[in-house]
Amino acid sequence: MYNIELSKQSDKFLNNIKDKKLQERILKSIFNLKINPKPKGNFKYLKPDNENLRIRVGIYRIIYTIKEDKLVILIIKIDKRSKVYN
Repeated sequence: MYNIELSKQSDKFLNNIKDKKLQERILKSIFNLKINPKPKGNFKYLKPDNENLRIRVGIYRIIYTIKEDKLVILIIKIDKRSKVYN
């Protein structure tokens, strides 16, 4: 099983979500990555030569990377689709 680490931006985003149901959905998706870091049908590499992946939670995207040697999933960024890739 993998451990989850949040970047400062990701942690700040999660703490500032006012909609608790949305916060729960995002957290559930993140914790599901501990068991399956590449969920079938929901993950995508951002670019073929890039190790960053993304999963969707409604209109939100979670950008993360997998550090296989340490069994860590680093959540890099969480935001709306329109903002996350900037």
